Amino acid sequence: MGIRDRMAVSKAHWRRQQSGAFSQLRQCIVYNARLAGVPVVVGDPRKTSRSCPACGVIDKRNRPDPAHFRCVGSGSAGPAGTIAAGNIASRAAVNRPDAAGGIA
Repeated sequence: MGIRDRMAVSKAHWRRQQSGAFSQLRQCIVYNARLAGVPVVVGDPRKTSRSCPACGVIDKRNRPDPAHFRCVGSGSAGPAGTIAAGNIASRAAVNRPDAAGGIA
């Protein structure tokens, strides 16, 4: 049982309590990126876990349960977290390093 399960929080304060760690993580990322001279662009995470990377269908039925993804359109399937992470990565405009170690 984790600390989130042991704490009694009203519905009005639940969202603020749950998002605090993510806010702190974002602040750390932005701070360290600035030190390194790397720009940070925040993307919209909505619907990433319901979107099919193969056909683009967005549907609640694509998530039969929290751990699994199965597209109602194309039939693509996989772990929900992996699919969502792939969708986020595909939305990001990132300069990936090339094999020689420079920026592509």
